[in-house]
Amino acid sequence: MHNMGYEYPPVNPIKIAESLGITVKCVGFSDMDYISGMYDYEKNTIYYNHKDAPTRQLFTVAHELGHFTLHKDYIEDDNKYKLLLRSPHDGDKYELEADAFAANLMMPKFMINKFLSVATKEDLASAFCVSLQAIKKRIGFFSRFTNKYEQWY
Repeated sequence: MHNMGYEYPPVNPIKIAESLGITVKCVGFSDMDYISGMYDYEKNTIYYNHKDAPTRQLFTVAHELGHFTLHKDYIEDDNKYKLLLRSPHDGDKYELEADAFAANLMMPKFMINKFLSVATKEDLASAFCVSLQAIKKRIGFFSRFTNKYEQWY
């Protein structure tokens, strides 16, 4: 078994967060719809936007888990930590690392390898509960290191 006990998709980042003692709440951000989520270290709570698509909500929770796991000092410094915005984060190191964590958590390579020969990109996106864009990006990442995924492009 790999990946927090998951052998097959989908990996549920909400259940993983809760198993780590983190509260997860679906909320409205008032007139700030451009916010997808945030982790409040004082309340040990991940908040995600109720207006986002379900696939985006799950990725947001996984992203915030990335901050919780990788960036303790960063998230505890109010001058550094940013809310997860829907817009690109301009290559910010912490945000890119949290995205990579989320992608690895929700779409682990060992699971994708199980389905490559029998599933389309659309099937994979559905099975992993991620957007088509996310699965394409994840597979594209692999293809930079091996020719195994050339069939997808």
